[in-house]
Amino acid sequence: MIPLHDHNPSHSTPFVTMALIAINTIVMFYLASLSPLKQQETAIEHGFIPARIAQLQTNKPLEVPVQEVTIVRDQLGRRVPQLREVGKVDLPPSLADVVGSLLTTMFMHGGWFHLIGNMWFLWLFGNNVEDRLGHVLYLVFYLVGGLLATACHWAYDPTSTTPVIGASGAVAAVLGGYAVT
Repeated sequence: MIPLHDHNPSHSTPFVTMALIAINTIVMFYLASLSPLKQQETAIEHGFIPARIAQLQTNKPLEVPVQEVTIVRDQLGRRVPQLREVGKVDLPPSLADVVGSLLTTMFMHGGWFHLIGNMWFLWLFGNNVEDRLGHVLYLVFYLVGGLLATACHWAYDPTSTTPVIGASGAVAAVLGGYAVT
């Protein structure tokens, strides 16, 4: 069941929530303007890749494959995706890039449905949390929630070279804040 609204009125304009939705939407329009391979390269360069944390200790470049997806039919006639490596992105061991990716990952999405789902829940419930915490503390809460979600992903698979993108962790923190308040 998808909620259409809540019954808790807010008493202030949710400027931070609106700004977060606008930034995420602008970034999605930019990503959508790129070719699929360039979108993947951008996700690799600006999404969070857990293996980059260990890369900082080894001080060696990290090669992340760029893959093309094609749909083929198997022996039973079912459509199945097939991956083919078409290049690599070399990521230097840069502390600034890794720390930057902890933030940029929260503003990139894997597609329109990913963005719409996250921004819908942020719009419905973020205004009440922002109203309760105030604009600045709400922004800090949102960003820390996203950072903690990214840290959980790193803890789950610290050797992964798959980029993590999306605001789902930050939005989940907002939903948790809404539930508590």
